[in-house]
Amino acid sequence: MGACDDAGELRERAKAALRAVLEGRELTNPASRGGMRSISPNAILAFCVMGVLVAVALAGGADMTSDAEWRNRLGVALAFVTLSAAAIAGVLEEQRTALVQAAAADSLGRLADPLAAAGLVRALTNTNLSLANAAEAALPACLEAVREEHYDTQPPEATRTLCEELQYSSHGQALRILRALERAGDGSGLWPLRRLVEDPLTRTRWQALGRLQGSDGSVFAAASRVLDVLEKRREQEAAGAHLLRPATSPDRTGDQLVRPASSVSSVPEEQLLRPSAGDGGPGDG
Repeated sequence: MGACDDAGELRERAKAALRAVLEGRELTNPASRGGMRSISPNAILAFCVMGVLVAVALAGGADMTSDAEWRNRLGVALAFVTLSAAAIAGVLEEQRTALVQAAAADSLGRLADPLAAAGLVRALTNTNLSLANAAEAALPACLEAVREEHYDTQPPEATRTLCEELQYSSHGQALRILRALERAGDGSGLWPLRRLVEDPLTRTRWQALGRLQGSDGSVFAAASRVLDVLEKRREQEAAGAHLLRPATSPDRTGDQLVRPASSVSSVPEEQLLRPSAGDGGPGDG
């Protein structure tokens, strides 16, 4: 039993590490550490064109009247070359990071990690095709692995992320997302899902996708059922938050609280209620 527990713990740690890699928490671009964003390929092209223009201007150096002007132009040209090299390095680093993230997404899919679904959905919109394709391939297995016991363990914003993906998903993918939400979605997805269910365009799209797939499963019917589930969970979460709020000090001050009498009553003894001398017991009469 001890060996099995250790193996399971190592497996969960591996999944957590892979999720961190997928979401970029363990891969930091060197340029971003200094507060700089990576530069796009279009920016690289712009720098290169400007460098060529500067080089053309330097070609007319024979007409320049002083060495100072020559040095100024040379400094400008070197600045553009340096910026272009930094931009190229940033893009290459982005490509390397995306390839590592794609490998992490593939591994998470093979492990069928139920907690990776939201991260894979976010990776679907990545501009790197390798990462986006790996996330798309891994997502179905992770969605199918979601169970009721994962309700309290899903990452923050996972439910909202899955709900937002519904409007872009295929018919089969939408049904998988809805099954995952039904099992472990929390109340935060109530309003995003309700907005989709009440949108006529979204309903028409879901119906059209169902007809194209020739499937009997209706995305709209599944979404309506999940909407009821999320509404109940939201009520339970609100009730739990209400019951678990910290206790506050009582409004009443100390002198208003019940306390023992400090003195004996001043009512005379003859006026107190006492049994009559002539009353008989239960057996009398």
